[in-house]
Amino acid sequence: MSETTQKQQGNGKYMPLSTLPPEVSAYMQNAQLMQQIVQQMKEIPVLASEKPTDTNALLKVEFPEEGGVLTYMENHPYPYRGFPYFEFVDKIDVMKKLSRNSLSGFYHSVKKRKLTLIFLFPLVFVARDLLTTGVRTFHKLIERFRIKNQLYSKAVRGLYQAFDTPRENESLEILELRMMLKDVICSVLEFDNAYRFRLQDIVLELNKEAIKKNTSKELLRLLNMMSEREKTQEIRDTWRLVKMGVKYYLRFDRQLSKMIRDVLVNLDLEQIAMMLDDKHFAAQRYDYQFGFMSNPTVEDQSILDRVVLSKAYLKEREKFDDELAKEFNLQQSHHNEEQSKLGHLSPEIQKEIQEKVVAVQKECTERHANASKEVYMSYLNQKQKDLLKKQEEEKTKLTQEHDQKRRNLAAQYGL
Repeated sequence: MSETTQKQQGNGKYMPLSTLPPEVSAYMQNAQLMQQIVQQMKEIPVLASEKPTDTNALLKVEFPEEGGVLTYMENHPYPYRGFPYFEFVDKIDVMKKLSRNSLSGFYHSVKKRKLTLIFLFPLVFVARDLLTTGVRTFHKLIERFRIKNQLYSKAVRGLYQAFDTPRENESLEILELRMMLKDVICSVLEFDNAYRFRLQDIVLELNKEAIKKNTSKELLRLLNMMSEREKTQEIRDTWRLVKMGVKYYLRFDRQLSKMIRDVLVNLDLEQIAMMLDDKHFAAQRYDYQFGFMSNPTVEDQSILDRVVLSKAYLKEREKFDDELAKEFNLQQSHHNEEQSKLGHLSPEIQKEIQEKVVAVQKECTERHANASKEVYMSYLNQKQKDLLKKQEEEKTKLTQEHDQKRRNLAAQYGL
């Protein structure tokens, strides 16, 4: 199936990424260059935790008629549910840091001076207002970047529908809070799979009868279970702060407690639960022990085994890529030395070449690469042409050898 044009596949449409218009390629190159410049300007360099862990090439993006977005990537047998909308990812990062640092600062401040709790007691009566203000602030932050709700992944659409279910005798204040919470929580979960996968994992442990009887107690049970499955202390501390909110505030705010209860009771657990493609990407995380990892089915075990093989394969492939880069650099250095011995074109000729290249660009963008090369070749002497041809043949040969190594490695791992 060709990916050079937009086509129908099954009942959905997809946008291929194998070929891009010149203006899009130029935009991507500019974005990469700007990112490199920004990294050079930053006082604090890029941390290891900030570096992307999955840099596989995008193959296509599909928009199924039933909803959602499917992103296909190289070296992944399953599509990823969602699309990395980078502008929103930045907004989520700001929201998480503000929330976590504010709660953490408040917790440690009170922990040091426990007597201040007496003076903080009156805040209980305005806590709802503070909560609503915070949620409204986050809602304003993401409002312009929200995606269409039908494009949410299957699990997030299920949560969205649960939030949308009408409630009896609901005040306008709680209705407004529910609608804002719906947008904020669903948006965060859609673009932060660390929390989305955790929700999909823990929701299978939800006891709807228990949540009806005692909402706070059931939430605390689930949060404790999530904390036990965490592998890093940082996220455990986050759940500790959430548990404090449930334990000391949610029991006091009956209206908010009932709203959360109704949302959880209305959840379609089968729609929220992980599918095979979700498990494939979740299994590659190092920070959480998902439930299906502890008691895997036959299908689950096959996914876990494949992830282990894929990681080993990618590690070996990275070595080959490094070797190729080093060999290319050595070749380029050698080619530059050879080229310098034959002399350089004069500034006048270089200017004339540039003028002709610009004229060719204006005439036909699609033929720019070949036409500009022809213009350039027309000013070279025979020795320069022969050397250029030799260099291209060497690069082609090196690339073919490298591609064969990658195919052999993939075959070795059964990928």
